[in-house]
Amino acid sequence: SIFLLILLLWCTILPALNVFSLALIVFISVLSVRLMKETTQELKHASQFYYRDDLRTYAYSALDLVVGVINEFKVSKGKLEADQAWVFPVRYAQDYCNMSLSQGVFGNEVNLGFEVSIIPEWSKFPLRDLKDNNLASLFSSYVNINAGGGFDMLEEDGRPYMESFKDWEDSDNDEREDGAEVDFYDRLNPNYFPPNSKIESLREFQWIKGFGKNENYESGGIFFDQMGAETQGFRMFQDSVSILNRTMINPVNCSISLLRTLARDEKEFGDLMEARNDPEDQKYFYQLVNEMISKYGIRSTMEVKVFRVLIKVNRGKSFFKLNAIFSTDLGSTNRSSVNRASNNKNSKELPRSERNKKYNYPFRVLAINEN
Repeated sequence: SIFLLILLLWCTILPALNVFSLALIVFISVLSVRLMKETTQELKHASQFYYRDDLRTYAYSALDLVVGVINEFKVSKGKLEADQAWVFPVRYAQDYCNMSLSQGVFGNEVNLGFEVSIIPEWSKFPLRDLKDNNLASLFSSYVNINAGGGFDMLEEDGRPYMESFKDWEDSDNDEREDGAEVDFYDRLNPNYFPPNSKIESLREFQWIKGFGKNENYESGGIFFDQMGAETQGFRMFQDSVSILNRTMINPVNCSISLLRTLARDEKEFGDLMEARNDPEDQKYFYQLVNEMISKYGIRSTMEVKVFRVLIKVNRGKSFFKLNAIFSTDLGSTNRSSVNRASNNKNSKELPRSERNKKYNYPFRVLAINEN
């Protein structure tokens, strides 16, 4: 009877155990698959940082190749001109030097993607060299762009913006008639203070009265709207103005935005565009540009003094970006010395760095930004 009882219990429990075992196996399988997916994602995430360190080396190697090509033109001609082949350094290296970024430099075993471009800082307004009345005229054009794109520019329309900009940069706390100093910015929410030094980036305009959203949070400025997003005027301003270019403008590669800023009316803008697009009429185009920029106290030159190199290297979904700005004038001031000189009339230009002398780098490095 005991044996029959045990047999009966076994026959009753065994199916339940089988069902439980199957359920447990299914649960463990689902959990294992989930853990494998999460582990794979973690490995992919970690590899992004691993590849990025690798890609940083490749980006700087690509920058050396680009600088080498550009320096070859500088040495052979004694100077850089914008209409030479160095503005397409990768193509030149492949066609004339038999060097390829993806093969000749790094080898066939590395599957990399490259994007290299030269940004014509030399063809932009040198913002630091513009006088007050010229700044007012410049800003008035962007007031009109935001108002609908008309060409009826009046210096008085841009004067309040010029005064706000000057108050932001000057070293005193004396507020101009339509400007803004510490008292104005201290009342904002959140509050902040003007740096009283030269701007380091064009995006700094978003904090200046009239240009961004800080004057009235229900409405934006001429460069940034109430949400802090860039306006069309600011995008055109970026294409037209540089804080690194100094003294002169090279007419070659002038942006349409700059020509729109220079033109006084629709006909003048049409003449500029027609001459620019006609290969046989380039001298006339340069003449027109020279006449227009002379009204801002700026001269034209065919020589390139400042240029920007943008490099993007990617390997799969991992990427690394490099933004470098160079000056061909090894005796010019860099950005830091320009800022110091602006606040100290007796300050002198900084000499070329000892490391730069040691490596005999062919250009002065004004700025390098990563990612």
